[in-house]
Amino acid sequence: MPSTTITKRDTETLKGVAILMMLWLHLFHGLPWVSLSTPIFIIEGIPLVTILSNATNPVYFFTFLSGYGLYLSYLNRGRKNVLRIKELYIQYWICTIPFVIIGALLKKNNYPGDMLTILYNLTGWYTSYNGTIWFLLPYSLLAISSSMLFKFYDKLNIFVLCTIISCLYLCCLIILHFWGKYLFTHQLAYMPEHYCELLCPFTIGYISAKYGCLDLLEKKLGHGWKPLGLLLIIFFIMIFVNSTLSAILYPLYVMLFCFLFVLLKKPVWLQHIFIHLGKVSTSMWFVHAYFCWYLFSNIVYSLKYPLLIFLFLVIISYITALLIRLIYR
Repeated sequence: MPSTTITKRDTETLKGVAILMMLWLHLFHGLPWVSLSTPIFIIEGIPLVTILSNATNPVYFFTFLSGYGLYLSYLNRGRKNVLRIKELYIQYWICTIPFVIIGALLKKNNYPGDMLTILYNLTGWYTSYNGTIWFLLPYSLLAISSSMLFKFYDKLNIFVLCTIISCLYLCCLIILHFWGKYLFTHQLAYMPEHYCELLCPFTIGYISAKYGCLDLLEKKLGHGWKPLGLLLIIFFIMIFVNSTLSAILYPLYVMLFCFLFVLLKKPVWLQHIFIHLGKVSTSMWFVHAYFCWYLFSNIVYSLKYPLLIFLFLVIISYITALLIRLIYR
């Protein structure tokens, strides 16, 4: 094993960063949502908060970290992935049921809906209660099939593997671009696309763990200002590149961001904040959209200013996640 890897502590830290990215993205990624707030800085008619959201694709962060961590667990013969997914779904149900009841009491549309709607949401096949959970099922299928994937990957030359995954990822982007509207209404076609799309950052996580990419980067850079400088550079590149190029580069951006963030010297207090958020990031993912989109958006956006809105959503989602964690235990 390489001397420098992404440790469990690093993973929790990065999950904390990713969940903050997720909340920011879902608050300010589109002008209809931003229009509910009062952004202060605007560049060429576009609010700065929306521009910043271009560099926040948390799904790929979580998927990359899963590919990395599951491969290390696979080498060490860790616990079965079916048990991981069982725990994930139990946590999901615990998070979902109270908010669906609240939605029904508030007489929101589609809460809880007919039996087929309930079944779709419980399985993650179609998450009409909370659209931000769209990748629950494809991620679960990735985790369950990871051992078979790793056995197959280990037989391949790295260049062959990279070529296959790159071609598959580009095909997914092309399909989404030209036939996205069809996919959005046909889950039987959409789910395989999701799985294959997430396979790219997942596989990059596998490659990073197997070939010690973090260790190689550390030997080139060391610690200090270089990781910080490069982190800022790639972050701002992702903000300002066009959407098509951004989509193509995102898996590599995620890998570099994670590596540079791990190598970066961080204040102890800041590290602790990220770790605490990372430990409940799954529950925060499951509940935050009920506050900012579905049930209480008028309360969240009543704070007007983006930073206040963001901090409020982080705090209320974190507190709710802690309560859910107690129930889960």
